[in-house]
Amino acid sequence: MAPRSPAAPVAGARRWLAAVPGWGAIVAIVAALLAFVALTNRWMGFFAGLRYAHGDDEYAYLKLAHAFPGFPDERIADQHAQRWAVHWVVGGLADLTGGSAEDVYRVCAVALAVALLLVAATVLRRIGASTATTLLALAVVALNPYALRYYGLEPAYLADLVFDLSMGLLLLGMALRRLPLVLAALLLATIGRQTVFAVAPVVALWLLIAPEWREARGPALTVRGARRPLLPAIAALLVTVVTYYVITRVAAGFSKPGVSFTRLTILEAVGDLPGTASDLANHFAHTANALLEIAALLAATLWVARRRLTQLPSLFWGSLAVGAAIVVLAALLNPDPIYNDYSSTNEPRLVSLGLVPLAVAFASGRGWLERETAARPLASSPALVTALLALLALSSLHHIYTSISTGSKEATLALELLTAVGLLALLLRWDGRTTKARRGGPSGMGAGGFEPPTSRV
Repeated sequence: MAPRSPAAPVAGARRWLAAVPGWGAIVAIVAALLAFVALTNRWMGFFAGLRYAHGDDEYAYLKLAHAFPGFPDERIADQHAQRWAVHWVVGGLADLTGGSAEDVYRVCAVALAVALLLVAATVLRRIGASTATTLLALAVVALNPYALRYYGLEPAYLADLVFDLSMGLLLLGMALRRLPLVLAALLLATIGRQTVFAVAPVVALWLLIAPEWREARGPALTVRGARRPLLPAIAALLVTVVTYYVITRVAAGFSKPGVSFTRLTILEAVGDLPGTASDLANHFAHTANALLEIAALLAATLWVARRRLTQLPSLFWGSLAVGAAIVVLAALLNPDPIYNDYSSTNEPRLVSLGLVPLAVAFASGRGWLERETAARPLASSPALVTALLALLALSSLHHIYTSISTGSKEATLALELLTAVGLLALLLRWDGRTTKARRGGPSGMGAGGFEPPTSRV
């Protein structure tokens, strides 16, 4: 037998990274990402997170779970009470299994994390994303310190993970063009969090204008000669509103009335400027905190596609719009760091609810670039993919949530900034060499696919 070429392992890795992953590969990727999170997470007792992460909402959620099949005797804040269905399920499972609600919360949090990544991977597989792109898109969700790690400390915030899962199902429905799945996802999102009211109008507009939905039956608008079906958009809004109405009617019997609109939103802080300038600056910094890595991936994608932005697929723009709506909603909540129950230093967690749509947008845009333009596939460089994954793993370390602590919130922010800059620099350098190659210059590709160019034509 002839000796194996030293380049054979690299060639094999390139083929594997370039292929659309099968289910075996997807399960292995999800398992590896969750194993890294589990091994590096900071695990403590159920109530220890209250001291470290200030998750005071857990008291209200536990009251809902413990009251099953009834409701709490005392009134709780309306924003918590309206998530009663999620916590009823926990209480029901605890009664059925004979376990404690606290243990059920932990098991359900793990199950939802697994389901979330598998559904997101299904969307990526449906759109033909390569293994390399799938790895990065799933990693930017799983390894974000505020996306999954938080629920190791605060598992009773289960409604967040329910909402995350609903976003994956929503995007799967849009990718498959299955309206019933889209509507079911919006129903689930409404049960999970009021954040759905930032998402539902975007989905309705997406259904109204996306080219792939123009064949939908029923009444339609005609805009510039193009048919715009109305029923899917109306159904998306109707399901959200009706579901929310039912939820609030049930919750009205044991909830406290909410605060005023100006107190709930950023309007109060804006009206008190300039005295609240530092609060607002801190608020927006916290809002951006969880977005640095995905922003780097999306910025590199948009830079390469800058001359063909209008040709990017509707799934890219729709997913980006859904994720952006969730982020904007978090930014519009009241930033008062003392009296506020709605955002305060929770912004990174609230913003991370948009990570699944943003990751799908990245994968959709990257896949389109590699198929339709001269952009060199990421899969052609195992070394580059490894470097990007290493940066994402490094960015997941946190001063509170991980056993390998960064030491302070300032160090956490510095690490997140550095890794985001590293991601952006590597991708821009890689795609910049694509431009040189298109103009006739050498690719500079060595055996590992990640060596710097040594000459120029």
